[in-house]
Amino acid sequence: MVGPEVSPANIILEAAKRFQDRWGAESFFGRELLREVPVSSATEASRCGGLLMEAGLVDEAEALYLAMVQSFPDHPSGFVGLAQVARRRENWTEALERWDSILAAFDGVRNASWLSARAMVLFELGRSQEAADILADLMREFPDNPSGYVGRAQLALRQRFWQVALDRCNEILSRFGDHAGADDWRLIRVGALLELGRATEAETILRDAVDRAPGSVAALLRLLRVYATTGRPEVALQLLETSPLREIESSALVERRLEILIRLNRIDEAGATFERLLGSARRPEVLSSLFAFVPAIYEVQEHQRMRAWATLQKRSTAIRSSLKLPDRVRLDVLNARILLALRDREGVIAAMRGLAECSHLGEHGESMRRVAAVLSEPRYPDYAKPKLFGIGLSKTGTTTLAAALTLLGFNTLHWFNPLTCELISEADIPIFDAFTETPFGRRGERYYNLFPNSKFILTTRPFESWLASLCRHLSRHVGISDFDEIKAALESGAFPHWPARRRFRYLNFRNYREVFEAHEKRVRRFLQDKPADRFLELDFFTGDGWPKLCAFLGRDVPSVPFPWENRGPSPAASEDQAEV
Repeated sequence: MVGPEVSPANIILEAAKRFQDRWGAESFFGRELLREVPVSSATEASRCGGLLMEAGLVDEAEALYLAMVQSFPDHPSGFVGLAQVARRRENWTEALERWDSILAAFDGVRNASWLSARAMVLFELGRSQEAADILADLMREFPDNPSGYVGRAQLALRQRFWQVALDRCNEILSRFGDHAGADDWRLIRVGALLELGRATEAETILRDAVDRAPGSVAALLRLLRVYATTGRPEVALQLLETSPLREIESSALVERRLEILIRLNRIDEAGATFERLLGSARRPEVLSSLFAFVPAIYEVQEHQRMRAWATLQKRSTAIRSSLKLPDRVRLDVLNARILLALRDREGVIAAMRGLAECSHLGEHGESMRRVAAVLSEPRYPDYAKPKLFGIGLSKTGTTTLAAALTLLGFNTLHWFNPLTCELISEADIPIFDAFTETPFGRRGERYYNLFPNSKFILTTRPFESWLASLCRHLSRHVGISDFDEIKAALESGAFPHWPARRRFRYLNFRNYREVFEAHEKRVRRFLQDKPADRFLELDFFTGDGWPKLCAFLGRDVPSVPFPWENRGPSPAASEDQAEV
């Protein structure tokens, strides 16, 4: 029996802790959990799986859903749970296959939540119009069911239409009130509030959500983010240390813990935490999360960075044989990424050759296939290959430019390399096609001569608009935006391992205006006498888009809308809304 002070979530979490070292056998954990927790129906079992998913125990949830498929083969809950697992892992192709299979197997069941979930998967696969059409149909067909409305709000959030997402969430709460899914809607609303800089409102909602549902990883992660990005990392760490989820091996919680320690400048403690977690990690996603923090923790200690990558390789090898095939593939892809970070060209080629027969490698896997193909070329590195360099300052449209170049088929890096989790370096240039953000803005002259067929794009915007956007960005992510305060913090070593130390290379200037004007003056002076076909200025805030960009690159204008990233609800949004 569940006592008054023991929630179902706590029972499931405690059971998960007891079984998580023994669940390796197919469905073992799921069968044992079904015995451990009083479950008399597929509906109750599905609720248990949802709680496991909320706690970040995706592997355990998957095992439970597999057991449900065996125990309740005529009920859709287990199959739906497996589709949700695929979506949570961002295995979009598998998720779509599972939703299609469910809809076919349970023919005649017109379930609005299933169709809404399928629409979101279609969006992630680049089929945004299909997704939008499905959600619009759901709102018409099921006007009293929130699924279509919620999906539409999620879609706006994924498209970075923050105000639109917020308005849609407000509409949902007004229309459906305290529906069973209201907590999930509020978390969507929180995401929009945070992006709009309304952290105080978001914090109030999240504190209430964490108090009412201490087993919710989603609410906890967002509240930790609020504390960390509003200058209260100490509060964030205390919240994490007192949470009932603190011992759960969740990749998201691992990342947040390390991020908070780095913000607190407790680098030694972050390193010790890294080593401790690495010694016990059993999940590929946790190893991937640890890999992502190697450059930040060991930024100034190259030999320790190399040792950390080597230790990650050993741990990956140690646990590989105990995992199922999909997880082994994920570890193999991680190993190839480690080899790329180690600049082991032949190792990367060999590792990806071993995965040649695998059809589903995930997002990083497909990127690593492309990298391995480039590294295998006989003329590598080929300095005659055309390269594109975006040389505008941050908050001048660099994110939009990166998204546009990607849609045009260029293998693009924006600020850092997601495969190695390092800031873009010169070693990345022969491998990728296009680069945006300030690392190359400072070295444009060198790359102009090193790559004779390269092109350069200066993104710009009016100064006052740029300054407002930059200050909002800094306030949201650092907690301060005043030039002198940030300069003093960087000079004093308050952010010694924070990437802003490299991003904020403005210490030789007296204010933001000098930074802005000096950068554009230097770029224009260097390129003023160069061939016109190698240099382009773009101002997305006055309407520049596909026609001007495609004419410069010699590409046809694509049929998809221009990717106005980090902006207000429409391309005509006012300058104070735009965050491109």
